[in-house]
Amino acid sequence: MNMLWLRHPEQLTDLSLDINYDPMRHYDSVDVKLQGQLRDLRDIIPGKFHKEFENHMFWKEFKKQMQQQRSNGISRIRLYAGPAIFDCKASDLATVTRRMRFKEEIGFVEEADGTTRYKALCPIIYKEYEGRHDKTKIFLNPALFQVYTALVRGSAAVKGKGETVGRPPLDDTWGLKSTGITPGAIAVSTIYTHRLNLKFKVPRQEAKCSNLFNKKKKNKKANQPRTANSQKRILSEDENGDQENDTESVKQNKRRKY
Repeated sequence: MNMLWLRHPEQLTDLSLDINYDPMRHYDSVDVKLQGQLRDLRDIIPGKFHKEFENHMFWKEFKKQMQQQRSNGISRIRLYAGPAIFDCKASDLATVTRRMRFKEEIGFVEEADGTTRYKALCPIIYKEYEGRHDKTKIFLNPALFQVYTALVRGSAAVKGKGETVGRPPLDDTWGLKSTGITPGAIAVSTIYTHRLNLKFKVPRQEAKCSNLFNKKKKNKKANQPRTANSQKRILSEDENGDQENDTESVKQNKRRKY
């Protein structure tokens, strides 16, 4: 699951393995991060495909499908499982303005000069956050576990408290191994939980705008809710896309068995 994010995948094309690579220094620099990613990919992708690493088109397609899978995941959680996970209405996750209610949970901070930032250790990643870092509670927020469940077993598993209905769960479809919760799974769940309520950063030019009429006009337009038809269209596209991806994966698994 940690392959949903890659740093500069296009730079991996001409990259060769560095025999002096030290896993303990994986995040010291961009070059070392690239070496770590290359090794992760070689461990995950079957050896018969490693020669494709030298093909620019391989990385272009890999990046495209990686971004598509991230989009599918965020849509699946936000549109179908989000209300059950965060105990809110679907409308609370539907627009930039409504998601402002979660700004404190994800560590959104607006400075006096109008600039904005996010705290790395935000409340939503802790279980029973008490205003400070607690190593015994970090990454134990129940929401993280529910996001993981929605990703690998589908949104129905969240609503049904672990039970799946209909199609095979995604962990079976994707062939995920039952090795427990890995660091990659924790990272993915945390990033998705944070991204669910993201993208409401206050534009700097709007904060400095001196024309009150234009400012109100922009806010009114930004707050305009989606029409029922547009919402149905988005839901339909997401459902169809997930069904097509999952169905194709099931077919591939069946072919492997025979």
